[in-house]
Amino acid sequence: MDNVNATVLENGSESTDAQQDQLAREQNDVTTGKIQRNVILQRPLKAPTQQMRFREFYGSHGSLWRDRGLIQHHADQNEFGRQILLLFGTTLFVMMSFVGVGSYLGMMSRSSFYPITASDHLKMIVSNVNGAIRVHGQQNGPFGVQERRYAAGFGLGLNDMGVAYRQTGATFDIDARVDSNPVFIGSRHIDLDITIPSTTDVTLYTETGVMTIDNLHGNVSAQVGKGSVSVSDSKGNFSLATDNGPIHVQNVQGAVTAVANVGSVDLHQTSLSGHSSVEAMLGTVMFQGLVERRGSYLFSTYEGPVNLTLPTTLPFHVYVTDGSGIVRNDFKHLTNGKGEQAPITVRTHKDEIDIHKQVGADK
Repeated sequence: MDNVNATVLENGSESTDAQQDQLAREQNDVTTGKIQRNVILQRPLKAPTQQMRFREFYGSHGSLWRDRGLIQHHADQNEFGRQILLLFGTTLFVMMSFVGVGSYLGMMSRSSFYPITASDHLKMIVSNVNGAIRVHGQQNGPFGVQERRYAAGFGLGLNDMGVAYRQTGATFDIDARVDSNPVFIGSRHIDLDITIPSTTDVTLYTETGVMTIDNLHGNVSAQVGKGSVSVSDSKGNFSLATDNGPIHVQNVQGAVTAVANVGSVDLHQTSLSGHSSVEAMLGTVMFQGLVERRGSYLFSTYEGPVNLTLPTTLPFHVYVTDGSGIVRNDFKHLTNGKGEQAPITVRTHKDEIDIHKQVGADK
């Protein structure tokens, strides 16, 4: 073979120049990735490994993650973020706890004094959403309002609560409010301690709280939603009412209208005059004292007994309405004394009526 350039192949056969050119082209196709479809199809298929799946998925989305190491790196970052959030929440809870503990130690309270200028025929109107009202009358000053704000719980409890004062002529208005506070959990209230001239006429109202009145000599109107009313050492005209709570009257002279929807009403050492009525819807009525002859008096319950203690020297006549319960009378008769008699009406719904003697009392 003089004029043919031959080369020995790996299997021992000879190849011509044309065969060598074909072999070179195939090697170049493999190197550049230009593999014929029939060659690819002839390759055996392999089951993809877990690492191949990760690479194929993240590679198809253009991610820089190429293997499990980068995936684990990002998982560690997420775990670190969760730990940071947990630490922040714990810190916030501890801080709020200190605020709550501080409130129970008296750290969330505030007190202030507002002076009142005395004038003739002063009239005072007091409204309190949540808290106690104490009114004390005296002849001489100083006169004013001592307000105390309290908050017990978690958060900024003393926000959104306060007292507004306004005086127009002889009328003095006090309005204490406790508005809703979204950043506080607990209880809040405002207590008012008021010192005024004894001759002041007062109108008092609180939704929830205790009301205490003493040493007033004028017209008194007091109403409580949930709580009690107590009046002592006073004289004048009294209108007292509670929706849910008792009424206490001690050493009072004058016309008294007292009504408790749920709660008892008791009057001790009291001298009634004019048109007076004492009523308890669900509760007991107790009276111990005097009644003037020229007047009319009603003691009534819807569910509960009536207990009266009257002086033996007092002329009176007791009228018991139909449907009332049994009457136990120490006087033996419903009429006592001679001359003009004080008319007393007693009414219950099947509950007992007790009339006792107060020996040694003067008329």
